[in-house]
Amino acid sequence: MVQAESEAISENVKWAIRKAFQKGIGNTKRRTFGYHWVEGTMTVIQEEAEIVERISRDFLAGESQTKIAGKLTREGVTSVNGNPISVSAVGNILRNITYTGNTLLQKTFIRDPISRKKVMNTGELPQYFVKDTHEAIIDMDTFERAQEQFARNREMGRFPYNHTGKKYPFTMKVICGRCKRHYTRQLWNTSEISKKRPIWVCTGKKAEKYRRCDSKNISEAKLMEASAAVLGIPEFDENIFSDKVEAITVQGTHELLFCLKDGTEVTRHWIRSRPLN
Repeated sequence: MVQAESEAISENVKWAIRKAFQKGIGNTKRRTFGYHWVEGTMTVIQEEAEIVERISRDFLAGESQTKIAGKLTREGVTSVNGNPISVSAVGNILRNITYTGNTLLQKTFIRDPISRKKVMNTGELPQYFVKDTHEAIIDMDTFERAQEQFARNREMGRFPYNHTGKKYPFTMKVICGRCKRHYTRQLWNTSEISKKRPIWVCTGKKAEKYRRCDSKNISEAKLMEASAAVLGIPEFDENIFSDKVEAITVQGTHELLFCLKDGTEVTRHWIRSRPLN
């Protein structure tokens, strides 16, 4: 009975919070590095804002989160809790859209009213994006470029080398015509046991939910088939492809725009054998 009562109270509280979210009203005044609350408004702390800007600038210049955190720690920079700036803290700052002057509500939620443990909202519940809620420290373009850098880092670190010692031939070559992000390679299950097939997916599909890309996925086999046809060769050859193709833009409905290194552009259509979205 006590548990049932606790769950009922929890549901009532959640309902009220979510109604407020729908109106763009948050339910916390949690301290965020770079800001403090003044009369109900997030207000910039200039010294900390400069650190946020520096973290974004250094990251986009190619420095790792580890290197950035190390420099800040040596300089005595601390978090809102007074602890040294950790690698995870640097990552959280780079991924936090709050620094663009906008607010994303319901990023976390409490799954169990008994334990009260918060978990990340990865699609279980709707999220609410509210524009221009406070002063920005970085602009949206800088934020999005940082997310793209994260995607490139994951791609370069995650995908193995093939027998030639190079990355997969399409790595950093396939570009989304909608959001301009790169496609990455994923292995998807097939109807055959223990067999997977490589699929290329726009990294924008994993972007913030309010800006998630709806571009088409494409199988590696279709990319190879189209590349061979454009290059006029009987079957895909990785070395010829690398020498002649600058980039492939996925655009329109099943349309690929090949940009060759000699300046030529060729459009090629591909047909899906089965749904990939």
